[in-house]
Amino acid sequence: MSQELRRRLGRGLRARRKAQGFTQEELAYRADTTASVLGLIERGQDNFTIDTLARILKALNVSIDDILEG
Repeated sequence: MSQELRRRLGRGLRARRKAQGFTQEELAYRADTTASVLGLIERGQDNFTIDTLARILKALNVSIDDILEG
């Protein structure tokens, strides 16, 4: 996955998380990951797996299209 795509996904995930009123810790718990991993993803610094992304999207109740379209 390219750095630009990771950054774009990270920005979209952060925006959705904040719009829904979740802290990183709350969303991480719901997505069965850690707040530190979520923070790295939101900053576009982690080459995360599809499984991790799917769990985060499910926890936010959004699709990948929702995130990429902003």
